[in-house]
Amino acid sequence: MYPGYGDRLTWSMDRDGEFTLDGDGQELGRCTTTIHGDRPKTYRIQVLTFMRPLSFQQTLIHELTHALTHEFGIGDKPMIEGFCNYVAYLYLEHVRTSDFVRAAEAARAIQRMTENPNQAYGVNFRHIRDQLRLDPTQALDWFKSNG
Repeated sequence: MYPGYGDRLTWSMDRDGEFTLDGDGQELGRCTTTIHGDRPKTYRIQVLTFMRPLSFQQTLIHELTHALTHEFGIGDKPMIEGFCNYVAYLYLEHVRTSDFVRAAEAARAIQRMTENPNQAYGVNFRHIRDQLRLDPTQALDWFKSNG
């Protein structure tokens, strides 16, 4: 379905000098989309180095979701950060319920997401989570229509 998608996506782990620290806190990762006219887009994902493994995975999933939504042409919707957090939340829920060793760490990460007062990352995430509580398999379709 996406020929060459993997060839168009690169990622790296970078030091904190590459990332911003502002009123929203420390930036942990970013996805940069480059448009090449009629040719397929390319994506560059950067993730902060020296994070705990679960935090790294959570951040990488969030950034990969940015790449996927840009691939679908819906990456600029107003609730994009909340949606990317929702996809990472689904992973954390899986870890919380299936990996005894990392369950407590996943639960703490979920709690931070649930309590985040930021509109883009917290409020929008909770709205999306509540809308999709009964059927998370419809997340992408829901976001295309409502995000």
